[in-house]
Amino acid sequence: MGPVNNPTTHSGERFRAWYARYSRRVSIVMAKLILAPVVHRMPHLFHADERDK
Repeated sequence: MGPVNNPTTHSGERFRAWYARYSRRVSIVMAKLILAPVVHRMPHLFHADERDK
């Protein structure tokens, strides 16, 4: 999967670099949003939030 024709202009190269960085950041943020509830729930499963008495 990739571009059919590689960009040949300077602005095309800059757009390709910008879009790659942007999409990487968006995918990382989306993964964090999806996994946050699961990660937050893990200490509760192991009772790590209760104090030892």
